[in-house]
Parts: sequence; structure tokens; C-alpha cells
Amino acid sequence: MNSCNRISTLISICAVALSWVVFSQPAQAATVGFDQVSWANGTGGFQDQSSQWGEATVSFSAGDVGSLTAFGSGYMGWVNILTDVSGGSNNNWAVQNEPVIFDSPADLTGNVPLTFKFDLGQADGTAVSSLNYSFSLSASPLSLAPGGGLSAASVAAATELEGNQTDPNSEGDEAAGSIGDAIGAAAAGGLAGLAAGLTGRGTIQTPTTNIAVVTEAENGCAPGAAARSIRYLGNMFPSLNVTQSAQQIYGTLTNLMQSDTGPGSSNGTKIANFISGKNSYFTTNGLSIAPTVVTTNFGQVISALNSTGDVELGVFWGFTITTNIITGRISTNSLGGHAVFVSGVTTLYTNGIPYRYIVDVLQDPNQGGGSTNNEADRYTFDTNGNMLNRGGLFAGINSFRIETSMIPEPSTIELAALGMGALGLARAFQRRRRRRT
Repeated sequence: MNSCNRISTLISICAVALSWVVFSQPAQAATVGFDQVSWANGTGGFQDQSSQWGEATVSFSAGDVGSLTAFGSGYMGWVNILTDVSGGSNNNWAVQNEPVIFDSPADLTGNVPLTFKFDLGQADGTAVSSLNYSFSLSASPLSLAPGGGLSAASVAAATELEGNQTDPNSEGDEAAGSIGDAIGAAAAGGLAGLAAGLTGRGTIQTPTTNIAVVTEAENGCAPGAAARSIRYLGNMFPSLNVTQSAQQIYGTLTNLMQSDTGPGSSNGTKIANFISGKNSYFTTNGLSIAPTVVTTNFGQVISALNSTGDVELGVFWGFTITTNIITGRISTNSLGGHAVFVSGVTTLYTNGIPYRYIVDVLQDPNQGGGSTNNEADRYTFDTNGNMLNRGGLFAGINSFRIETSMIPEPSTIELAALGMGALGLARAFQRRRRRRT
């Protein structure tokens, strides 16, 4: 088939897919729940009670396959949510064209539900107990906000704590910063984003439900993220002989990283201590893990994830600017930094050029609260590493930290063994032929 025919065929397929989405939208089985976040302060009170932060948590099931676009054995789709909040934002496109990708039908139910942060829009400190919403899971990005009737939903009160320190050079904080809606692909761009399902994507090599839960102390995100990573590598490469549980690794790393954690802590983990502490753990425990690679290159991260490497991400939340209405004095407030375990990176394209990166992460949503589950959160960055959906001004990436096992993957070993076996058979066959002649 020549290139013109291939392009024509692709356009025809895309047109059929779009018409199918518009005219025969299948029933969806995904469920969505809503929370309003109150940010705790670690000492029994609140930094920000009944904040403007809303959360939409989406769970998928096998019944959603019909709403997605197939590629190979996997599926890709786009999540959109519209919300109406009494006394807050009305007709708010709260979750806009957020990509979801599943490598197989089993992944629809094998991963931690996705949590999307969005702006409730009410006056800060005002409790929200219900809202109206519409939900769409489509095979292509939407150019307009989802329409149709709205459904009523209750909004649960969620207490969260992810640190209190305010030093961007330390990592332990997310709380009480400014919130924006969850925006994935731009509304314009049509089918360009479908390329994300085929190229420019990296993921951990196991469902996110298999990643160990770490119960962190306040400001303990850095050793917590690293503990999840080391345990992940240990599970993927049993011959590494990682003997500690993720919780035990966390305790050891807290000391090696000289982390300031727990009630009343304020410093979190210095970035340099994060890296040196993790490398020290490898050395003192005799683990065949390569020293940490520090990078801001998304392509390098994607490659590492697809090669069964582990990745952590450190971010800073920038700062907010406030003006005293009496004195007119302008002041800034630093919002600190945070560290998370990276479970996936998806590249979004426009006209074949990357313009946005979606980074999926796992974290403890309520440090010091005895969390028993990981939260699957999501950050959006432009190609310069600026964060688009969280924090104040100039929020962005401190760095990615990559570790890889120096022991080949079991599949690699098996293939090598098969190759050596085949080579041995070939040589035996050649010797036999020589003897016959």
C-alpha cells in the first residue's frame, strides 16, 4: 500500500471513529466519586479547612472497553467531567481531555483509581456537601465541554496532609497551594493526541495496585517515594535480594536521607540528601542497582520506565503573591517542594510535536494519618518542565531520579539462554555434518 493510500485509510478510520463516538456512544461502566479537601497541619488542626480543592476519583471496569480506542492489545480514551457547585463554579469543565491508557483489558481494573484535582470555585472555608456533574469517557478528545443532563452526587470531606515545609530546595510539601482544574489535551487538536497511545509513553511494568503502600510521617514524601521504588525493583528483579519491606526501607531511608519528618517538622528532605541517601542504601545493602541518574529529560524517563527502571520526581510549588489591602504591601509566599513515585509518563502531541507531558504518580495522601492506600495523582507539564495544573507561580520540576537494576531482566536471561541453546544445537549439527563428510 502506498503512502497516499495509507493516509487515506487512516483518515477514513478516524472519521468512522469520530462518527461512532458522536452518534452511538456506548454505555459506560466507569464510576466517579467526589471529595472536598481539608488540609491538615500535622498537629490536630488545619492549614486550610474546607478548601477550594476538589477531587474526582474515577474507577474503570471491563465494561468501558467499548468507549475506548484500541491500539494493539491496549486501549486509550479521554476523561471529561463538568461540574456545577452551588455557591461555586457553574458549568466548570473541571476535568478536560485527560488521557487514560490501558495496555490490556485487565488493566482497566488492575490499577489504582485515578484522582483528578479541580477547583470547586466556592469561597475558601465553605463546606461543599454536593454537586451536579456530567461524565464522559470518549475514544477521542472533545472540542467542547460534555453536554447532556447533569447527575447529582454527594461530596465527601477528605482530610489530607502531604507536608508543611516551605523550602523549594527541600521536599515534603504540597498542602494548601493554589488549585487549578485538571487539563490534559487542549480542546483544540482533534485526533493529534491519539499518538500518545502509540509513541512517547512509558509505564512501570506492573499494575499500580502492586506498588507497595508506605505509611509516611509528615514531610516524609521523599523517603516514601524512594521506598516504593526500591521495593518495586526488588519485586521485578528477585535476584536483587531486596529483603526489607517498603515500610522498613522507608524507615532506613529516613535516617540515611537525614529527613526531618513527623509532627512539628518543617524541613522535609534536602534534595542532595535524597540522592546520596538512596545511593547509600544500595551500597550498604549490597544491591546491584546503578547509582541514581538525575535528569529533567522526559524522553530519558520514558525509556527508563519501559526498561523496568524506577523513577521518582521532585517538584517545587513556586510561590503565591498577596497584597495587603490596608498597606498595599506586596508579599510572596514560597510553597515548598514534594517528591513522588512515578508510575507513567504520556506525551501529548500537536502536529506531531510534543507540547505537553502527563506524569502519573503514586503518593501517601495523608501523612501521619495511617494511610492504607496509595493515591494515584497526576501532574501536567509543558515541554520546559513548568507545571500547568498545580501550585502557584513558577511551579515545576526539580528533577527526575532514575535507578536501574544491573541484573538483567528475567525475560532477558531466558532469551539469552534460549539463544545459547540454539547456538549449541547449531554447532552440534555442524560437527555431525562434518563427521559424515
